[in-house]
Amino acid sequence: MIHQRKLKLLSTTLLLTLLTGCSRGPAKVKIPKYDAQRAAQQAVEEMDTDGDQLLSREELVPSAGLLAALASIDQSGDQQLSADEIEQRVAMYAAMKMGAQSVTCVVTMGGRPLVGAEVSFVPEPFLTETIKSGKGKTRADGSASLVTEDRVPGLSPGLYRVSISKIENGQETIPVQYNTSTELGHEVSSDAAYAKFDLN
Repeated sequence: MIHQRKLKLLSTTLLLTLLTGCSRGPAKVKIPKYDAQRAAQQAVEEMDTDGDQLLSREELVPSAGLLAALASIDQSGDQQLSADEIEQRVAMYAAMKMGAQSVTCVVTMGGRPLVGAEVSFVPEPFLTETIKSGKGKTRADGSASLVTEDRVPGLSPGLYRVSISKIENGQETIPVQYNTSTELGHEVSSDAAYAKFDLN
């Protein structure tokens, strides 16, 4: 009888240990501490080349993430971004109180799925101290699920530059405008958990 009780106690302890171990991943997902005002000021300071305190479409070219989200952030509809508009958008990310959300992207090249490519999402410079990079590898259908550098599935809300690379025989097979000089960007938010990139 005592032996059976010991076995039961051991089984219960083992089960609790396994359950605790399985739940460690989600428990480590922390909500980023966004500083919306600082991020907006940094963005304008870095890209406002004409000093008018507005970022035109031309000035936004170095920031693929902001350029990709221009229509969503530009509340005035003037095709420019002010510090206030960027601040409000970053404040929206903070209001989501979300550590990470599932993000899937699909990559095609010439209209066909691009297989075996590494896709990297890198935060824009004014968010690098707040959110983390993520990457994934495209499957047979061209899709890739993003995982952060801490191996957490998904990405935190924010603005990212996207780099797509595929090395074969030691050589990069994807044009530079999609990796080292990327023109690709994406905003991760509650209504943008899917991204599609069609490379030429």
